[in-house]
Amino acid sequence: MTISEQSRHAMFVRLESALGEEAALILMEHLPPVGWADVATKRDLDQLHTLTQRDVALLGADLRGEIGQLGADLRGEMGQLGADLRGEMRELRGEMFDRLTSQTRTLVFTVLSSLATMGAVTLAAARIG
Repeated sequence: MTISEQSRHAMFVRLESALGEEAALILMEHLPPVGWADVATKRDLDQLHTLTQRDVALLGADLRGEIGQLGADLRGEMGQLGADLRGEMRELRGEMFDRLTSQTRTLVFTVLSSLATMGAVTLAAARIG
């Protein structure tokens, strides 16, 4: 049965004639504004509470799993970056060693050539003089 405003008003008029206006108003204020089927019970609220707790627990578990996966991914990527960096540093160290060796050889060759030239000039000067 659906309660309409018209049927509520009709009930108020009958209550007013039987009980008086003040008592009729008090009684009408205690009635729900809609049908009783639409009023939530304590059991409905308990059931909603249980379902909400379950949903929150599931979301928490999902979130913890995703955060754990992100952490694992991040650790893996950082490990790979560290390995890449160490490899690049080894390559740079090798290049620096090669360049230093080449510069040292060039310097030694230049010094020896200069010494040989100075020796030849000194020997030539000694023969002339």
